[in-house]
Amino acid sequence: MRCLCNRAGAPSIRRRMRTPCLLCADRGVVHSPWMRVTDQAGPSGRARIGAGIHCACPARYSPAACAAAQVWNIHQPTADDAAAIRTRASEVAGKMARVTSEVEMVVEAFARSAAVLLLPMLVLACIVSDSGPVATLGVWLTWMVLALGIDAVSPRVGRTRAAAGSTIKALVFTAPLLQGAVLVYALWIVSATPKAPMTIAMIAVMVGISAGAVGISAAHELVHRRGSLERGIAQAFMLLVSYPHFPIVHLRVHHLYVGTPLDPGTSRLNEPLVHFVGRAFVLAWHSGWRVESSRLARQGLTPWRMDNAILRALALQAALYGALGAAFGWIGLALFIGQSAVAVFLALTIDYTQHYGVVRRQTASGRLERLRADHAWTSDHACNRSTFNLGLHADHHMKPTQGYSQLVNDDGALQAPMGYPGLLLLALVSRADANIDQGEDQQRNSGQGDSCATEIGFHRQPGNARSTSGVESPKK
Repeated sequence: MRCLCNRAGAPSIRRRMRTPCLLCADRGVVHSPWMRVTDQAGPSGRARIGAGIHCACPARYSPAACAAAQVWNIHQPTADDAAAIRTRASEVAGKMARVTSEVEMVVEAFARSAAVLLLPMLVLACIVSDSGPVATLGVWLTWMVLALGIDAVSPRVGRTRAAAGSTIKALVFTAPLLQGAVLVYALWIVSATPKAPMTIAMIAVMVGISAGAVGISAAHELVHRRGSLERGIAQAFMLLVSYPHFPIVHLRVHHLYVGTPLDPGTSRLNEPLVHFVGRAFVLAWHSGWRVESSRLARQGLTPWRMDNAILRALALQAALYGALGAAFGWIGLALFIGQSAVAVFLALTIDYTQHYGVVRRQTASGRLERLRADHAWTSDHACNRSTFNLGLHADHHMKPTQGYSQLVNDDGALQAPMGYPGLLLLALVSRADANIDQGEDQQRNSGQGDSCATEIGFHRQPGNARSTSGVESPKK
């Protein structure tokens, strides 16, 4: 056995060493990186061999023959040695970084898949098991406690971009299809077997929670895609929650007028949740009708025609109600309407937390000020994996066509202290302004006016020097 780096035929000693050769990493032989021959022969005429760190690999360097022993080729390390070692170390470090990145991608894909699929599968398991209201309530309370705990202890997910692998891309299509399958099964089970009214109501609530948290979040992601297939899937799913006008209102009203009274999705400071939900639901229909009527009026057409997307949505929704009533009876139709109400209420509650109290003011020219990251609340917690990064809402508004896997926690965003499960509980059980801290705000960079920063127990991203003038001043 010879050292791989000793190509010129210099002998090697077959002996096991603790430390391998720096160049060839061979532990089975010993050669001149670990032995040194003295320049002078000893009394016996043989070379004295002592421990050292000089390299005598003749494959790379100009060797100097030992006149005494005629055995070892000896030379001193050169600058090329260090450069070669540094290059090799850099290659190894790069390979390790790539392996680590690939492992992280696999783990992240698994975590997102589990988070997205967990809720629909939990609903399906509860329906199939038919374990009764008490056991089902226990399961859901356990799920809520786990969700709150995971959000509290897990690291933030919005600082690094997730790889847009095939699994990440497929999830946004899988979620609405799976949710639709769960809904169809629920409709079939309540129409095929007698169920108590309490059980039917419980199933409606469970299906609605899953539809509002996972299904509508996936539809929201697909609405922002440019492909007709993606938008068609989103439109079809919104029919399953009786909110067919969502794509129109979201793209043509919400993203244009967020932070203004024209936007149905912006909650006002100190506005109760129930009041916001009622106002947002009505205003969404009104806004959708207004933008479609304006579009048709510019073409010289009346709004009372099927070119009006709102009328088409209403017609499709009515047709779906009729088909469901014929297929599953009035019990199935009641279940469908009930789960739709829960899903829409949950979606509007999330809207309530995303733009609470933010205001976009008019500039001196009469135009709305430019949209900034601090016109939305960001909730950078683990629950974003189940809602397709919906909590990274500020970055979504700044880059609405960006895929969910590429969203990050924007430095200028207003930061929520907890994930959506905690924010929903906070909105449901107490007034949203329970923990309002008021403080004087800095002057805006443009020099126009000042406002009072309002923080609903939330905080700004550390290190951000921007003003919080995008948050509405509290009412006196």
